[in-house]
Amino acid sequence: MTHTHPKYIFIIWSCWKRSDPPFPESGFETWQVEGSTQDRLFLLNERADYASLVRTLLADAPQADVLAFLHRRSHDPVKDLAGITEALKSPEVSALRKAFAFSDGRDYLYLNTNEWGLIGNEGRLWYSSGGEKMRSAESETAHMTVRRAHFNKVWQYYLQQCKRKIFEFREELLSALWVSPYAHSGEAVDNQDWLSVFKKEKPLLYARLLDLANEDSPKFSSLLDNAEQKSQEKLRFGECRLNMTALNANGTGTQYERLAEFIRNGLVNAEGPVQVADSMRTLRERFDALLGTMPEPTYP
Repeated sequence: MTHTHPKYIFIIWSCWKRSDPPFPESGFETWQVEGSTQDRLFLLNERADYASLVRTLLADAPQADVLAFLHRRSHDPVKDLAGITEALKSPEVSALRKAFAFSDGRDYLYLNTNEWGLIGNEGRLWYSSGGEKMRSAESETAHMTVRRAHFNKVWQYYLQQCKRKIFEFREELLSALWVSPYAHSGEAVDNQDWLSVFKKEKPLLYARLLDLANEDSPKFSSLLDNAEQKSQEKLRFGECRLNMTALNANGTGTQYERLAEFIRNGLVNAEGPVQVADSMRTLRERFDALLGTMPEPTYP
């Protein structure tokens, strides 16, 4: 018989604002999931010692797969999430643990953005507008129970988010590099010469490449800031880096570091003659090795 891990979702946000009914003094609420005896949704008050609460709630469930969502406090989601990383780690190698930041009602988690979301107005699992309840993730037939469809949709989306994001970036990046005339030449060219052309033609792609490797560049970081504000899309890889390194136990962190090292030292900062086709081949191989260690599917 195959035993599946229990699935836990932690949402740490503005529960302290809720007054109808008031939020428990314990700092958390436990919600059952429709049709499951082991899956749970935990709402945590962001004013409580939520790292300690997460650690306590997971103490007897080292095998649980966990998605944790923290209400963003600053411009840097990785900095915000650092406070719960240690609490999320599990001695169980096969346990999946991921953490994400959310804010401003624009993420997939929100009911006003996504009809299959989980959270709405402050501390509630429903969304209202003009005093009228518009959407709800609460079961209509069972107390303190979340609808299975909402729980599953959110789980599947965020389970695959990082792998899908890296895969799609790889495809876009390699396609852009492939049309470069240098990619089809057997002759060696100066690495910084061909790279400078790519930076001018595809500045946003280059900025995202730097961010993926955690290579600091104020100019291109500012470009990413402006692009994210304009598109309302998460273009950075900070959460992915955190989930691949601090919370991984299956070799993903090692393969990420191999990819990041090549981006930094084999592409961005490399000098002298190179064959661009060889660089592209190595880049593709490093991406493939990383994606191959991520057990989740790329798409549903």
